Amino acid sequence: MFPSMRATTGLLNELRRRNILKVVTAYAVAGFILLQLCDIIFPALGIADEIIGYVLIALIALLPMVVAFSWMFEITPEGMKRTREVARSDSISQFTGQRINHIIIFLLSIALAFFVWAYFDNQPVETTANPADEATTVTVDETETREIVTSPVKPIDTRPSIAVLPFVNMSSDADNVYFSDGLSEEILNLLAQSPELRVAGRTSSFFYKNKNENLTTIGETLNVEHILEGSVRKAGNKVRITAQLISAHDGFHLWSKTYDRQLTDIFVVQDEIAGEVTRAMEVTLLSDGVMISDRSTTNPETYDLYLRAKKELYDRGVNNVRQSINLFRQAISLDTEYAPAYLDLAVAELLMNWNYGVRTVDESLEAAWAAVEKARELGQLNSDYYAVLGLYHSNAAAVDNTHIALAEEAFQKAVDMNPNNVRAYMWWATLESTYDAQGEKALALNTEARKLDPLNRVANGNHAGLLAGVGHQDEAIEDLKRLIRIDPEYDFYRVALTNLYLSLYDYVNAAEALAASPTHTLQYPFHVRQTFLAFNDEAGFLNAIDVLPVDNPSIDYIELLEMSASATLGELKAEADVLLLKSDPDFFAVGIITRLLEYGEYDLVRRLIENARVDLKSDIPSATPNNGFDTRWLYLSTIYKLGQITRARRYAEALLTATPSERYIGPNGRRINHGTCHLVLGNRNRAIEELELAAEAGWLGYYDELANDPVWQEIVDDPRLEAVRKRVDAGLALQKEDVYDALKTQGLIKQI
Repeated sequence: MFPSMRATTGLLNELRRRNILKVVTAYAVAGFILLQLCDIIFPALGIADEIIGYVLIALIALLPMVVAFSWMFEITPEGMKRTREVARSDSISQFTGQRINHIIIFLLSIALAFFVWAYFDNQPVETTANPADEATTVTVDETETREIVTSPVKPIDTRPSIAVLPFVNMSSDADNVYFSDGLSEEILNLLAQSPELRVAGRTSSFFYKNKNENLTTIGETLNVEHILEGSVRKAGNKVRITAQLISAHDGFHLWSKTYDRQLTDIFVVQDEIAGEVTRAMEVTLLSDGVMISDRSTTNPETYDLYLRAKKELYDRGVNNVRQSINLFRQAISLDTEYAPAYLDLAVAELLMNWNYGVRTVDESLEAAWAAVEKARELGQLNSDYYAVLGLYHSNAAAVDNTHIALAEEAFQKAVDMNPNNVRAYMWWATLESTYDAQGEKALALNTEARKLDPLNRVANGNHAGLLAGVGHQDEAIEDLKRLIRIDPEYDFYRVALTNLYLSLYDYVNAAEALAASPTHTLQYPFHVRQTFLAFNDEAGFLNAIDVLPVDNPSIDYIELLEMSASATLGELKAEADVLLLKSDPDFFAVGIITRLLEYGEYDLVRRLIENARVDLKSDIPSATPNNGFDTRWLYLSTIYKLGQITRARRYAEALLTATPSERYIGPNGRRINHGTCHLVLGNRNRAIEELELAAEAGWLGYYDELANDPVWQEIVDDPRLEAVRKRVDAGLALQKEDVYDALKTQGLIKQI
C-alpha cells in the first residue's frame, strides 16, 4: 500500500473512532429540522423570511467548530476530557457512537415527518371548480342527460382595451343619427374581430350618447384604457368622418384623422379607421394584421335600410321588431347577397316568438332558419353567424331538446372565434337559465357578458334574476339598487326590483319599491294589483288605481283592470271578444281571465291565453316561459278543465321536465306550479306535499296563485289545504300593517 493511501485510511479510521462522521451527520439532520421549524414559526411571529437565510449561514459557520470540538474532546465516565488524555483501552467511543446512532435515527424520523408533511402540503388540492370552467352533467328528462360544453370564461383579461363611443351626428338632418350610430357600431364590431383586443360592448359605449361625461370617468366605468370618438357629417352621397383615439387615463390624443368619402366607400373607411386605431394601440389584428370587412355592399340604400332596421331592433318592443323585419327585407331585396342583413333578420324573427309570443315556435323557426342558411351560403361563417345559429337552436329546443347541445356547440364556437361577442354570451346564458336547473352556468356566462359590456341593460336586468335563481336574493337586490343609481333613466331596473320583492313575498319592501317605480309602465298597475290581490283586497286595488292620474299612458290597461273587477259576465264576454280581435303580447286579458274563471268560462279563457301566447296552440304546448307574464300553469289548468285530459297530462309532464328547480320562491321559483302538474296527473298527495313545502319555504301566494285556480278548487275541502291557507294568512298578517302604512305614506292609496 502506498504511503499516501495508508495515511488516508488511517485518517478515516481515526474519524470513525472519534465518531466525527456520526456527529456531522447528526448535526446536518438537526440543522435541517431547525430550518423547517424556522420556516413554520417565523411567519407566525412576524419574523421576515430572510432571517432563515442567516440561520443557514450560522449553521454552516458552526460546522467546523463542531468538527474540531468532536476531534479534540471525548466523553468519558468521569466527564469531558481531551482525546489525547484518554488511553485507547479506557475509551468508550464505541459506546458513545451507538448513542449517536440512536440520536441520528431519532432525528431522521423527525426529518422524515417534515418531508412527508411538506410533500403532501404542496400537492394540488381538489376544489369545487367554477361551474363555468368545467363540464357539468345536467338531467334534461328521465331518459336523457347532457354534458354542458366548457365555457371559456376567464377570470383575468389583460388584453389592450377600447370603447367606441357613438360618433356625433353633425349632419343638417337630425334624423341621420341612425347613420352615425350605425357607423360607430360597425367600427366597434370590426375592432371586436381581434382576439387580441378587449372591446367594450355596444350598449355600454352607447350609454354615453349625448352625455357630456368625462372620458376618464368613462374609461374607469367601462374598464378600458382607450376611447375612440368622432363625428359624422353626411350630405347627399358624401360623408365626412372624423375619428380620434384618446388615452382614458390622461385624455392624451394618440391619433386622429378626417376622412372624406363617397358613401359607396363607407366600408373601406370603416376598415381604415379600425386598422389605424389598432396600429396606434400597437396591436396586430388577425393573422396578417389587415382588417377584412365581410359586410360590404355596393348599394348605399341597402346599407341605409340596414342601419335603420338595426336601430328598430335595438329599440325592442313588438312593433319596433316588426318594423325591423320589414326594413331588413327591404335591404335584402336591393342586395340579395348582403349577408349581415340575413343574420339580424333571423334574430328579429326569433324574437317574435321568444320575447313576444305573437308567432308560433314553428313560424319563427322556419323564417329564421331560411335567413341563417342564406347567410351560410354567402360565406358569412364568422362569430356572429355562430351566435345567431346558437340562438336558433336555443329557440328550437323548446320543441326538441336535442337542439340544446347544438346551441351550446354554436355558442362555444362563437366565443372562441370572437371573445368580445357579447350577444353570444348573453344568449348562451339565456339558454342555460332555461334548461339548467342549477343556474350557476347561466350566471357565469352572463357575468362574462357584463365584463365586456358593463352597462348592457339586458345583461344587467337578467343578472338579478339569475342571482336570485341560485339563491343569492340579497346580492340581486343590492345589484339592482346599484344599477338604479348608475342608470336612473332605465325604468326596468325599478320594475325588476319591485318584481323581485314580490316574487320573494316581501310585500313591505315591494311597496317601497313600487312607490319609486314609474307609473307609466304596464307592469306598474299589474304590480299594484298583485300586491292587493295577495291580501285578498279588491277594494284596496280599486283605491290604488283611482289614485293614478287620468293621463297615465297605461290608462287603457288600467281601466280594463278596473272594469274587470266589477263587470257582469256579459260585459266580460264582450270585452273578451274585443281583445281577441288583435294579438295580446302584453297580456291585457289577465284581469278578464281571472273573472271568467269564476264563471267557469274555460274555453274563452283558453282562447284569450292562446291569443297572448300563440305557441301554446300546438299539440304539446310550449314549456318555455316568455319574458312577460307566465301563462303556462294557468293554461294547463284551463285545458284540463276543458276535458283535454291526455293533452293536459302530456303538458304537465313536459312542464315538470322543463322546470326542475328545487327552489320554491324567487323569480324562477316553482312555487305551487309543480303541485298543479301533479293534480293534473292524478296525484293529490304529491300535489299537497308540494304545496306544504312551498309554504314552509315562505310562499304566501294563496289568494293570487291558488284561490282562483280551477284545478285546486277541486280539492278545496282537503283539510291540508285549509291548514296551508291558515299558515299563509298568519304570514300575511305579519306584513299587512307595514305594507298599508308604506302605501299610504307614499301616496299610492288614499288616506283613510
